[in-house]
Amino acid sequence: SWSFEPNLVGTHGVFTNLGTSTSDGCQRCKEHQDSGLQVTGVVPLTTTLVDKISKGDLPSLDPNDVAPYLTKNLHWRITMMNDTEVPRNAVPDLAVSVVSAQVKPASSHNDFPQWGDFTVLAGITDGRPGGHNVGDLC
Repeated sequence: SWSFEPNLVGTHGVFTNLGTSTSDGCQRCKEHQDSGLQVTGVVPLTTTLVDKISKGDLPSLDPNDVAPYLTKNLHWRITMMNDTEVPRNAVPDLAVSVVSAQVKPASSHNDFPQWGDFTVLAGITDGRPGGHNVGDLC
């Protein structure tokens, strides 16, 4: 039932063929597998971090405050669509990392927010299954 717990920040879904071998999949799935296709996703943390600030659990959104907090408290799980958990070390290409960026809100409904440069918050996920060492980032 963890996917319905109040401490769940968000999810990222990957839709793929659920066949047990490459012969079970569609032609496009086989082509993607052969080409080494990688899927990237984002789970925004800002709203939850702001909530933690309001509760007194986190001093600020400054990376010097956020990095140690997330190192201690950020956890992730992998499940199938039926909620069966998959061991994180069973997905060797999984790479979870945390990045930060300044965002200027859109000035009107017709505009987009302006994103600053992304900064990798080093060490947060290192050493855990699926954790991504900063030196490995492209």
